[in-house]
Amino acid sequence: MNKKIFAFAMVLAIFAGCTGTQAEPDIKVSYPKVTHSAMTENAISAFMFIENKGSADDYLVSARIKELPDKRVEVHDVVDGKMVHIEKIKIPAGAVVELKMGSYHVMGFDITEHVDEITLVLNFGKSGEIEVVATVPEKEETTAEGMDMGGM
Repeated sequence: MNKKIFAFAMVLAIFAGCTGTQAEPDIKVSYPKVTHSAMTENAISAFMFIENKGSADDYLVSARIKELPDKRVEVHDVVDGKMVHIEKIKIPAGAVVELKMGSYHVMGFDITEHVDEITLVLNFGKSGEIEVVATVPEKEETTAEGMDMGGM
């Protein structure tokens, strides 16, 4: 009889493990800021904090500007003082990743139109699309002063 109870308990334990909730990311974006690029004409850079309150990693894989759908938008990093397009930014579970000057950021190119604000649509591998609204400053308000250009 004890063998039957033990076998039944093992089967229950196996099924309990199979029906548990899966780990999921929980992405929150805060403090978005847009500047005009000091290094690339007609380009904007977007910076922000991305927090993953969930129990699984996620990745920022792409972005677009809702109001300017035909414009090229890329995820970038700065490596050895040079801006490079990257495939994704890892947002680890339980962590905050800062997109900032001289590091990870989102770039929009060929932005010749003046817009007061933009809606960045951030695409995450697991969490899908998250919209973030950011004010766009007048072009002359943005300067390279104080920027770490990586020895450039």
